[in-house]
Amino acid sequence: MNTHGLVLAALLLSACATSTSSPGAAPTDAGATAPGDDTGEPSPACAPTTPPSSGAIAAFGEDATGKQAWAFRSKDAGSVLSIEGYAAAGGPMSAKTHTIGADDVSYETCGLCVVLETGCKSAGGGVECDKTFMPVEGGTVSLSAVEMKADGALSGTLDELVLREVTIGRDGATTPVPNGETLCVSAHEFGATMTEAPGEEECSGHGHAHGDHCHCDDGYVPDPADAMRCIPE
Repeated sequence: MNTHGLVLAALLLSACATSTSSPGAAPTDAGATAPGDDTGEPSPACAPTTPPSSGAIAAFGEDATGKQAWAFRSKDAGSVLSIEGYAAAGGPMSAKTHTIGADDVSYETCGLCVVLETGCKSAGGGVECDKTFMPVEGGTVSLSAVEMKADGALSGTLDELVLREVTIGRDGATTPVPNGETLCVSAHEFGATMTEAPGEEECSGHGHAHGDHCHCDDGYVPDPADAMRCIPE
């Protein structure tokens, strides 16, 4: 079950749950060879890419389990970079070098989550993106500072990451796109000043908690991905 319930209202710049990912042709830029996808198809070329650095913001707070968590966002006109750490899933809460492991390739299980979205545009007060990417095993996220306090620093470097095109479901389940695009990121520095994330209202403000689930107000139902939240019918 995905427990990435970190409430970061100030960071809602991307919408992984509403972004759409569709198969794309392999990039023409010749680069490193990427791992094959789960369908056994030949590996596409890995196109070097530079994630966005502008509009960088970061926040710290708690996830749905009450454990420490933090998140970083940066964006430009067409892409959004998200980096998130979850203590409940074994993610780093202090400065260290983290190697992308088997759990980190899926948003459902990642302790350190790296998500790059491309082909993004504003829509309905949020952001919709054509493609979503997460790393395969290998590569590192070197965190030089993780200061879990207001005005604390969050900074680090993404290096030797291979990002494959995926789709991410509402529950965090992550599925590689057959013959999808593959991107490479090396020596990309990121950083922002931390703000404290606001706490989430009980049952998203549209009901009340009853044991391990919500009794939702009229017009709302429990979120299938998180029974402690209410969403519109």
